[in-house]
Amino acid sequence: TPELLRRGYRVVMLHYRGIGSSTLPEGDRPDGISIERFAEDALDVLHAAGIGDVALIGHSMGGQVMVEVARRIGDRVLAMVSVTGAYRAPTRDLYGAGWLVSPVVGQAVRGLRLLPDRVGTGVWRTLWQRVPFLPLGRLATAFSERTPADVVASYVAHAAELPGSY
Repeated sequence: TPELLRRGYRVVMLHYRGIGSSTLPEGDRPDGISIERFAEDALDVLHAAGIGDVALIGHSMGGQVMVEVARRIGDRVLAMVSVTGAYRAPTRDLYGAGWLVSPVVGQAVRGLRLLPDRVGTGVWRTLWQRVPFLPLGRLATAFSERTPADVVASYVAHAAELPGSY
């Protein structure tokens, strides 16, 4: 970002509602969070800032949001850059192991959706809190040895607290 600013580009960064340290606006429900909703937020920010043509940069999940924004305003998009982002659900690709992971995750999610919300959310939270994401991520090369354990732990803790997100 500093280099883009130094070169005279206007930079607008979006911090997604309800993700990380960002809170949800009054009346929003966590189960209303989606790629489509984040794209709407991005479009609202572009409109409020008076931005016409745009170059989009999406990091991680932002790659999916960027694609959805471009789908809606393609004629205004000059360029797109995806940084470590997946264009679809990451479990479908997962470093060549998506053929195994995606069906397992898909079946688990379908099973959770059969349960009453309160029970499904409890099972979801328990799973997120018990899965050793850091060592599994390192094994799959999703995380390097330099990936801070506390960063992964914060994402896992946040995902575990999202009710209805399965």
